[in-house]
Amino acid sequence: MYKKWIEFTEQKPYATIVIIAIIGSVIGITIEYLLNKNFNGNGFYVTLIFVFGQIILIKRKQKRQKNSKPRK
Repeated sequence: MYKKWIEFTEQKPYATIVIIAIIGSVIGITIEYLLNKNFNGNGFYVTLIFVFGQIILIKRKQKRQKNSKPRK
């Protein structure tokens, strides 16, 4: 299962970020509701900032990998 996840992250890095953000948000919202019996929507802004940051990092990584490939 772990190997399949690694292959998926290499093939579709942007989808991986969205999946992780959704799962993390659902877990966080559930814990917040169970402990405090309320919903705090401010956590979405933090999640969005982290998602955009990760997207920028992936773009830079892909750009570096593309530029470092040897030319024939």
